[in-house]
Amino acid sequence: MAFSAILGQEHALSLLQKALVSARLGHAYLFYGPSGVGKKLTALQFTKVLVCQGATAEACDRCASCHKMSTGNHPDVVVINPEGASIRIEHIRAIQRQLGYRPYESQRTVVIIDGCESLTPPAANALLKTLEEPPASALLLLLTSKKDALPLTIISRCQQIPFRPLAPPHIRAILLQQGVDEPTAT
Repeated sequence: MAFSAILGQEHALSLLQKALVSARLGHAYLFYGPSGVGKKLTALQFTKVLVCQGATAEACDRCASCHKMSTGNHPDVVVINPEGASIRIEHIRAIQRQLGYRPYESQRTVVIIDGCESLTPPAANALLKTLEEPPASALLLLLTSKKDALPLTIISRCQQIPFRPLAPPHIRAILLQQGVDEPTAT
């Protein structure tokens, strides 16, 4: 999949592609916006480009790293989702342990924290420590639909990438891609 397959988020994609082309990546990004608008899909595609063995601004989708990303088995990529209603400190400590090691196959270890608004206070404090003193090979992608629920100290240490609500034509196109019939999609 290419960035062009992500519909309705041209501004966010432009910001990320500029960072890739200029090779000036931050250590942490906060993807924020409504639920279901493509934050996780964008995070996975951005990560795929970062770990791709031959990519510049798009993933090649042919190398071993791209294949591992497509199957969810890349050793340098960690995806954290809320367990139950929260992300606990144990999850963040596991991330910190992994970030203490060098990446196995790529130049950086990428951590995607989906639903980061559900961090418990101890987990948020532990994550803050990592954001303040990140390893050189680490890149953290925090995804949230409730930016206001995050501590300001975490927000201030991330480059913010806004995701906007999808326009009706984009919603229709996505529904058609997912196999919804034409009358239902309109």
